[in-house]
Amino acid sequence: MDKTLTLTVNTDGQRIDKFLAHHYPEISRSRLKQLINQGNVTVENKLTKPSIKLQFGQKIAISIPDPVESYLIPENIPLNIIYEDQDILVIDKPANLTVHPGAGNKKGTLANAIMYRCPDLKAINGSIRPGIVHRLDKDTSGLMVVAKNESSQTHLTNQQKTIGFNKHYIALVHGKIISNAGTINEAIGRNPFNRQKMSVRQDGRKSITLFKKIKEFKNYTLLDIKTITGRTHQIRVHFAFLNHPLVGDKKYGGQTHLINRQFLHANLLGFKLPATNKNVEFESKLPKDLNSIINNLN
Repeated sequence: MDKTLTLTVNTDGQRIDKFLAHHYPEISRSRLKQLINQGNVTVENKLTKPSIKLQFGQKIAISIPDPVESYLIPENIPLNIIYEDQDILVIDKPANLTVHPGAGNKKGTLANAIMYRCPDLKAINGSIRPGIVHRLDKDTSGLMVVAKNESSQTHLTNQQKTIGFNKHYIALVHGKIISNAGTINEAIGRNPFNRQKMSVRQDGRKSITLFKKIKEFKNYTLLDIKTITGRTHQIRVHFAFLNHPLVGDKKYGGQTHLINRQFLHANLLGFKLPATNKNVEFESKLPKDLNSIINNLN
């Protein structure tokens, strides 16, 4: 059955979307806006808009519909779960596993695996579906956090927008990088000539990548990378822009006989737990295929 929330306005002149976001922080702003636009929020028994300004003493009613079943097919795909509580999963994702289903690809993804692993997954933005907070490319391995309910997803998403997660990667790039450390601050947007790729663009979104040199080889450099922003293909695009593409990255010019995927592994992930606000940090070692390349180069 639908759930109805009611409250009385205790201020004057505030937009209803901001007022509700303050009173119901466990519901994401996008979800609140969706509820308003779908006619599930009334003021004095009348439909409203997100931009309407409230008056003291008005009565607001919010009807929250039962969640819609997801179209995702649960699949028994093995997952390396390194932490789990009532709110989240932390997963060490292998390479060659797509995070979300796409066009013509409804099965065999991390989302399908999560639906199988958590059959009682609670509603997120009105649907029963996995709360994937941030993504890794199909051929990037390493750590991801997944929300198991809407309040956890809202908490984690807000963290990313404000203080950010502490996300580090290990990457092997072509060529020798002279600097021991550096910052890449180049905006990224969709490549106008190839919609499957991203590129550095003046009109793109702000994108910041920090790096430190771990080790230098004859023709390669091993790096510790921290992302401040989280744009699509950010690390791959930034280092290709510097003419140091990731080893094995066919899309951005790093193709090699050494490996058939990009050498990129999310090895450290830190954030605050939604339930307690406690800082936690998880680590993941280089998988065998990447470790063997380093051993060979040594």
